[in-house]
Amino acid sequence: MYCVCLKDFYSLVQYQYNCIETQQKNSMRELTLEYLNVKKQYRNYFVSFNQLDKINLLIVEGLKNRLFEIIRNPRSHVVLDLSNIRFIDSSGFAALDLLTRVSKIFGSSVTLIKVGSEVRELIELTIKYNGYSLNYFEKGYSKPWQMAG
Repeated sequence: MYCVCLKDFYSLVQYQYNCIETQQKNSMRELTLEYLNVKKQYRNYFVSFNQLDKINLLIVEGLKNRLFEIIRNPRSHVVLDLSNIRFIDSSGFAALDLLTRVSKIFGSSVTLIKVGSEVRELIELTIKYNGYSLNYFEKGYSKPWQMAG
């Protein structure tokens, strides 16, 4: 299992370096996908989900690809608004954890905000049993929870 994780990590880093020219050509001001809305302010990216109440295996690859394009920008800060999300499966948590860990390589960060009680409970269980490292705020930025594995 450890080798698979390293393989995924190295392929992710390779993907990020391959996308540098593409990202520089496309200045990302606002990008809307079917389920993802990204708005940029300086180095802050505010990401929300449109008409989606779960993060699962069906959308996780598209989500990872889009967010990896953002976090590879040095010192960028990604804020994921989870106010509409009611459920995250194991592939969703693995993707969020990988995003958080890779963002540190580029000096970037990923923060989850407006986390509902159902998702907060899933996050706490996942952190406890899987050792994931996720930063989240229960309501906006008013109540910080620094979670480390």
